[in-house]
Amino acid sequence: MNRILLIGLTPFASGINSFIKNTYPYFDHDLFSYDFLMMEQYRYKGKLSADFDVSGSNFYYLDFTREGMPKRSRSKLRDIILSIPNICGVHVHDINHMTYPLIIADQIGLPIKVMHFHTGYPKNNRKDYSIDEEAKKRLSLIRGDGFDRLACSDLAGELGFQGMPYEIIPNGITPEKYAYNPLYRKIIREKLHIDNDAYVLGFFSNISANKNPIYALQVFQRFLSMAPGSILIFSGLNNSDMTTRSYVRDNCLEDSVIFLQTDDSIDMLYSAVDLILFTSFREGNSYVPIEAQASGLPCLISDAVTDMVKITDLAYKLPLDLDPDEWAKKALHILQGYKNRTSRTKEISDAGYHAKDVAKIIQNIYLRRLDPRDKKA
Repeated sequence: MNRILLIGLTPFASGINSFIKNTYPYFDHDLFSYDFLMMEQYRYKGKLSADFDVSGSNFYYLDFTREGMPKRSRSKLRDIILSIPNICGVHVHDINHMTYPLIIADQIGLPIKVMHFHTGYPKNNRKDYSIDEEAKKRLSLIRGDGFDRLACSDLAGELGFQGMPYEIIPNGITPEKYAYNPLYRKIIREKLHIDNDAYVLGFFSNISANKNPIYALQVFQRFLSMAPGSILIFSGLNNSDMTTRSYVRDNCLEDSVIFLQTDDSIDMLYSAVDLILFTSFREGNSYVPIEAQASGLPCLISDAVTDMVKITDLAYKLPLDLDPDEWAKKALHILQGYKNRTSRTKEISDAGYHAKDVAKIIQNIYLRRLDPRDKKA
């Protein structure tokens, strides 16, 4: 079995974790197995959710951050890589252009060296998100043909690789997991004491400035004035964020906004809500609109996000410079015209977003480095 050291995993919910968790079970584990290098600060914070089987993997911990790897850690990293039996490569996920592990892998002579980006430019604004000169210098070290450069979208590739060639790898999901289920809808709404005929909007994302949660709250506030009794569910990390909590309190929305922590029942939540608000300033290619469309959910999506999220006719894009009233009116118009909800799992699979197909693409990228004749799995 060939082993690959994967860097970028955290104990917390993230797009990177979702990519690994979704695709890795579909690998041929007689061919490839991952070991994981994690930041030292995560040593005692757990690994992944209990339903993710990493029983065949080893975990290593080293002193580095998202900002980079200090020189004192590089020799230790080299020792870790050399200690792994049957090591054949290193796969780095989106850590601020941190190329040192790939350079070490290249010096050792490992054939597989992958940099994989998940963070993108805003679609219509690149000038405010340029990378610094130090990051550009690090990028120049993986310009050669011996490295594979991957990105989850066009905007992620443009930001991540600054003009270098790259391949787009879709964010794989298991679409059938998110199929609409009226029983889930009933269970969740009863648990949260939500009337069956109430409109429920969802903001499913870790709350950060980049996700633009205040704008989503402003949209919902206008929507609530048009459709009294409606509910907004915030589900994600950082739900204790005081900015959003203060906005809810100051605008007397406590009875209409529900904050939930991210957990593995997100598939049930999709069935419980009626429309997703996705107001991000920028993304690579978020999982939320993909999963939501699989569940048959209309999505109102920021025009700063890649057009790759428009997989079905349930994805609607609006500019963030519109007054929140316009978003609210559009949301209500969509919901009033959408009566018979059905899952759209086949469309998601046919568009190349099934995790089993994405896993095969990743394995073939690895295999072509092991076999220069471009062997296929």
